[in-house]
Amino acid sequence: MRTRRSPAPECRRTCCPSNCAQTRAMCLAIYMPMCAPQIGRSLEARMTVANVVAISGMIFDILGAVILARTFVVKRPYEVFREVNSFGCWDFPVTVGARNLLVSWLVQSREAKTGAVILTFGFGLQGFSQVLPQEEAPWAGILLILFAAVSLWLFFSLQSLFVRQSAHEAQSFYIELIHGTNSEDWKREIPLRQKELEEIEAEPRKWLQFGESGSRTQISTNDPPAP
Repeated sequence: MRTRRSPAPECRRTCCPSNCAQTRAMCLAIYMPMCAPQIGRSLEARMTVANVVAISGMIFDILGAVILARTFVVKRPYEVFREVNSFGCWDFPVTVGARNLLVSWLVQSREAKTGAVILTFGFGLQGFSQVLPQEEAPWAGILLILFAAVSLWLFFSLQSLFVRQSAHEAQSFYIELIHGTNSEDWKREIPLRQKELEEIEAEPRKWLQFGESGSRTQISTNDPPAP
């Protein structure tokens, strides 16, 4: 007994008139750009304004969570070793390890604050979506792709901004330190740390790419001064 075949979508009838599976696959590969707008309109027809706002809130929630966890998830073991390498030395405040630790803590503080704000904003969007009318959202797919692209751009832009601001703020620590010390060793080392902070502020992506030592070569060559 022959079963009745369900009617094919308009794009399938237009692009893939053949009943042969192989021929249909070839047609889809060749004519997919013709079918894509119809598929997009089909998806948009099912998306409401509330759906778009709720999904946008989820995207911001993911962004906030990633920013909150970035420092702890991405931090490499050798960066941790470098930060605490000279801990306990009498001149620890002027070592490279202290500089790394100082910038890292300031970056973590900014990430925690910003991540919490973005998470709150995302949850707020999801809550707000519950009171929105169930009306069709035109260009829903484009809007969601735009939100995702903006979130990705924010993630990388905020990383550089946090490092730049933290390196600038860390300068005040050394300014206060140099005015309160009589040690010639400290007065010799503090300007070096300040210069390194200026380099980090000028090229934050380099600090992010190679870790909190600025470059992999500094792990073994830029040792703190001996006590």
